Amino acid sequence: MSNENGQKKTEDEKKNTVNTEKTAEKGQKNDQTQPRKGRCPKCGSETENGKCPVCGYKQYVPMDTKKLFRIRLILGAILIAALIIWAIVTQS
Repeated sequence: MSNENGQKKTEDEKKNTVNTEKTAEKGQKNDQTQPRKGRCPKCGSETENGKCPVCGYKQYVPMDTKKLFRIRLILGAILIAALIIWAIVTQS
C-alpha cells in the first residue's frame, strides 16, 4: 500500500486508515484518534484533548451516545421497578 506521494505507508498510517474505516462503518465520529486542539479560555494557551497543560482548565466534553443510552436504560429499569414495588405495597 502507498500514500499520495507514492511512498510506503507506515504502521501508524495503516492503523489510522483501519480505524477510520471501522468508525465509518459504525457511523460514528473518530474523536479518539485525533487529539483535540483549541485555545484555553482562561490563559489562552493551546489545549490538548480538552485540558490545558498550563492552568489545568478542563473543557466540557459531551458523553458519547452509547454511554448515555446505557444510563437512561438503567434509570428507566429502576423507575419501573420502583413503581411496581410501590403498587404492590399500596394495594394492601
